[in-house]
Amino acid sequence: MHDEIDAYVARLGVLEKEYAAKGEKTFNGITEKYMFFSNSELNLGGICLVAGLGPENNRRRDGTFEYYVSEPVVENDAKGVAPLILCYTEIKRLTR
Repeated sequence: MHDEIDAYVARLGVLEKEYAAKGEKTFNGITEKYMFFSNSELNLGGICLVAGLGPENNRRRDGTFEYYVSEPVVENDAKGVAPLILCYTEIKRLTR
């Protein structure tokens, strides 16, 4: 996720403040599209389970669009939840 980076570097003053707004807009879009309640628990969906390149003898992992969209999509995986939490903390720091 690049949204936490946008918010972070804007807070540090490395980039203009409009990047913080872009990060917040991305964060809001992700939460509106992929967060949901199930059995009274908050969940985050739309997370790619695994993706990578190679090894050379594994031609299925070739970096094509078809490869990436064929990977399983899961809920509540740390690779998606952690960046979302980091983004949330950056947005909260910017707005206090």
